[in-house]
Amino acid sequence: MGIRAYRPIMSPLLRRYLPVALAAGLLAGCASSSSSRFSRIDANRGLYESWPLEVQEAILMERVIEGMTEEMVYMAMGKPDDVQIRVTAQGYQDIWVYKIRRDDGGGGGMSGGMGGPSIGIGVGSGGVGGVHVGAPPIIMGGGGSPLPPSENIIIFENGRVTGVRMDI
Repeated sequence: MGIRAYRPIMSPLLRRYLPVALAAGLLAGCASSSSSRFSRIDANRGLYESWPLEVQEAILMERVIEGMTEEMVYMAMGKPDDVQIRVTAQGYQDIWVYKIRRDDGGGGGMSGGMGGPSIGIGVGSGGVGGVHVGAPPIIMGGGGSPLPPSENIIIFENGRVTGVRMDI
């Protein structure tokens, strides 16, 4: 038996691109709606802390409960995708609509999707004399087929939430 030379498990290209792929995935994960929610809370910390604990918890969970004001809903959910006004016998209603773009859990979902960012790294072997030929593929983004968008609808009367329909 001859002496076998040591071969590194990771190719030089994989070692080179792995940190880039991981950093990009972390940045994509940090750019979620929760980081926006926390920045809205941080920008209005005094106001947030003045509200009842039940409201603070709802905001942290991105939930809307009856009785919340428009400021509270904005802090929990952000800017609505659409605002409608409905005239009723009692006056008028402001209706905030949040569109939810979902996927089937395969990754890369937006605002309410079941999956998160995904990263795949291909490692190959073979080639000429057992030497890897070509760069390993680095795949970023999500798979899965998109589901039809749905909506979260928040109804306000006299500046307070009176109705909520949350599609999950």
